[in-house]
Amino acid sequence: MTVLPPLIVGPFIGSDMPGCLTVAFSLLSGGDPGKCNLMRKASVVHINDVAMAHIFLFESTKATNGRYICSCTDITIHQLVELFSAKYPELQLQPDLLRGVEEEKPVHLSSKKLLNLGFEFKHDVEGMVDDAIRCCKENGFL
Repeated sequence: MTVLPPLIVGPFIGSDMPGCLTVAFSLLSGGDPGKCNLMRKASVVHINDVAMAHIFLFESTKATNGRYICSCTDITIHQLVELFSAKYPELQLQPDLLRGVEEEKPVHLSSKKLLNLGFEFKHDVEGMVDDAIRCCKENGFL
């Protein structure tokens, strides 16, 4: 069995910021156009949900070999900017960051195969961002 997560967001234990968070938080780090472009429309999942999906599948008697997409929710760069602005006004967003970036429908990765076995995601996008920002602040990245 293979668990296939999209962009993983949440706390981390290493001394460096994980690459997935540098992409997700590129809006806060000077707006690297290449990284910001990756967040125009993305699917995200909390690191703890990925770990729990692995355990769930190993313990499930109904799981079969194959690939299991583990994607909790979809988000656009506009929604992420809205979330950052509302919850974290102290974090500096580039004022012209979204100039010329049209609102798009997010890419949807279906976790139907995993959910049909009874798996439940525990973290929403707000919780993912809260955990990741807390961890980044604790480690001096923000």
